[in-house]
Amino acid sequence: MRRKPITTSALGWIVFFSIAFCPHGVWSSSLVFGVHPYLSSTELSARFTPLCDYLSTQLGQEVKLKIAVTFDALIDQLIAGKVDVAFMGSSNYVLLKQRCDHITLLGKLKGRQPYLRGALVVRHDSGIKTVAQLAGKRLAFVSPNSTMGYGVTTYVLVEAGIYAQDLAARQFLKNHENVAYAVLAGFFDAGSVKQEIVMQPCFKELRVLAPLPEVADHLFVAGPSVSPSLAKAVSQALLTLDEQNEHGLLQRIRDDVVAIVPVEDWEYDPLRNYQRAIRRFEAGP
Repeated sequence: MRRKPITTSALGWIVFFSIAFCPHGVWSSSLVFGVHPYLSSTELSARFTPLCDYLSTQLGQEVKLKIAVTFDALIDQLIAGKVDVAFMGSSNYVLLKQRCDHITLLGKLKGRQPYLRGALVVRHDSGIKTVAQLAGKRLAFVSPNSTMGYGVTTYVLVEAGIYAQDLAARQFLKNHENVAYAVLAGFFDAGSVKQEIVMQPCFKELRVLAPLPEVADHLFVAGPSVSPSLAKAVSQALLTLDEQNEHGLLQRIRDDVVAIVPVEDWEYDPLRNYQRAIRRFEAGP
């Protein structure tokens, strides 16, 4: 029997019903979720793969984890549309906003304490007692774009009268774990890390030389490749995790996280001020 051709009108109704009754909308391609390399790839994969699986279920489409090679690379990939949604540090977000206005804020981490904290650390048996004593010493940092691994630290150093030229050596070691291990091994006299590192039992031989100023916590953003409707759906899935928090997804990201909460751009204004400290630290007095 010869089949009747589908008319334009009938085809339109098919498309209408397929959209109207699809619970998650029509987003055909997979979503790429990027993370800046603040810890080892193995550790980040363990922390964020479960979150990507959760988002895949909530959105009805695959969400793939992509760990950036560098802090800068995550910004580049987000702007270019090679990464759709990203988890990043405060300083990275400030740099991202300087380069691209088409960014949607999805939420930020809320820990048991409301702000991101960090510290300058030395070995427990180090003779260094004050920040001023770091003059002439070897310092380890995470990345030029790391919040606690460099940006905020330069403010503390400059306040103590120490500039890059005053150090015997300084080096960026890519992530916070590397910095902690390098200080423990004696390759560097001090290092700059996030508070989470200080709390880990494997780094108990580190001593806090000086706490770093508190700033707004890590956040989730959507890049220009993400439609407003999809960005809203991702944000909703993240913001409701404090209610569902299936299988401890929040605590996988970080032990002290209790929720993902709404976020505003102005919360990162202090980081914009700290960027001036970076320039002063590198240029000298």
